[in-house]
Amino acid sequence: MAQQHSSRNGQAASPTNPTAISPDEYFDPNFSLESRNIGRPIEMSSKVQRFKATLWLSEEHPLSLGNQVTPIIDLMAISNAHFAKLRDFITLRLPPGFPVKIEIPLFHVLNARITFGNLCGCDEPLSSVWVPAPGSAVAASGSPFPCEVDPTVFEVPEGYSVLGAEREPPRDEDDDLLQFAIQQSLLEAGTEAEQVTVWEALTNTRPGAHRPAQATAYAEQLQLERALQESLRMSTEPRGPGSPHRTPPALAAPSFEEQLRLALELSSQEQEERERRGQQEEEDLQRILRLSLTEH
Repeated sequence: MAQQHSSRNGQAASPTNPTAISPDEYFDPNFSLESRNIGRPIEMSSKVQRFKATLWLSEEHPLSLGNQVTPIIDLMAISNAHFAKLRDFITLRLPPGFPVKIEIPLFHVLNARITFGNLCGCDEPLSSVWVPAPGSAVAASGSPFPCEVDPTVFEVPEGYSVLGAEREPPRDEDDDLLQFAIQQSLLEAGTEAEQVTVWEALTNTRPGAHRPAQATAYAEQLQLERALQESLRMSTEPRGPGSPHRTPPALAAPSFEEQLRLALELSSQEQEERERRGQQEEEDLQRILRLSLTEH
């Protein structure tokens, strides 16, 4: 026999309220309210549900109700009200023994019966379950019915795929915007089938077209740096009286630090140019406003 109690708290209207407090009594500091409260009295109702369940208990059983069965029922009870009802029942104080069979009423005319059977293939032989030979490690574990399960039972069948395995890895939003800008520039310029640089794609120029002033200045500074490095190397190189004249090798490519320094210089120049243009536009706007006020 199991009982389930449920209570409901609320305020119900009553024609006569013996604990009613008037405003004068509430604001009177000399008046004792005792145990009375403002508002209607709280009415509490209790609902009791009773049901009878039938258990078939076994004192010796290879399964453990608390360690093996209860966790599974807890998982199923999250999304199923019937399993929640079963969990509430088996967590009560039950007689000793494992409930091999449980029968509980779901509705007035419907019962649910759960039976544990064919453990370790004792009733019907199974190809995926076998009993180990006597003297093995599994047989010596002390379990009432030792058995082994084929690991292939837990493998994923054919036709299934891991959820999210075919999805692309997450990409940076800035990279996506850059790729989109380059594609749009190529489509507008009609050069999507030609080889272009990132600068040409961002500036929307065709391959081989006239380079911008910043790119030309950058190339000239690179050549100047290479020439200065070669001149310093040749001037510091010792030369004997009979040493043959060496043909200067090809200019070495600038290092990463030099390229970074030149890129920073170009960036600062572009920033100064933008600030200068913004200041010029602000001055022009102020001059236009002054002229418009003067005309009126």
